[in-house]
Amino acid sequence: MNNQGKNLFERAQQTSMTFGNRRSPNVIVLENAVIIKRNFAGRDIQGKRKDGRPFVKQGRRFTLVLTEDMFNALRAEKGECSYGIWQFAPEDPELKVYTIEVNVKMESANPPMCRLYTKKDNKANVTILNSANMGILDEIYECDIERIDMTLNPYDPDNTGHFTLWLRDLKMSQNEIEDSDEYWNNMIADEDLPWNEDPNTEA
Repeated sequence: MNNQGKNLFERAQQTSMTFGNRRSPNVIVLENAVIIKRNFAGRDIQGKRKDGRPFVKQGRRFTLVLTEDMFNALRAEKGECSYGIWQFAPEDPELKVYTIEVNVKMESANPPMCRLYTKKDNKANVTILNSANMGILDEIYECDIERIDMTLNPYDPDNTGHFTLWLRDLKMSQNEIEDSDEYWNNMIADEDLPWNEDPNTEA
């Protein structure tokens, strides 16, 4: 398994997922979540599907990474959804993660509450994000992210049994940047991930 796959697989195992909170029994709560393919700025993303056909993704979104156990629990609780599978080691079928796209609708009457926590000189700062400055989340390197907690809304208005995920709130904590060789050697950016794949192709 390559280092990128090992990194995602091990980090996804640290995620905690629960269903419902004191405000709503329908939400999905994720602590220490793993996300990739961040597009909080809402730029157009072009790529190719596995069959070679081109696609263009529009709108703010990101991809959530889950272990197989969490993915199965999600489907058992909420129903079916579009998803992708990343198999990192063909010789070991258990070494894989599931990916689900999450939509971010900032241009609405009730946009998600998104906060970025940063540290400098051991002092904490919080930035409330809006449609104008959400793109800052796309620019943070993976190794700079200390923790991500979020609440998601599953959306199935017609009760079809097939839901989509929408962001309700997000808290991202950013580490202080260290000027060291170890920091730069461990850097993994979203640009290193395979953008030219459709993350919502069912296997």
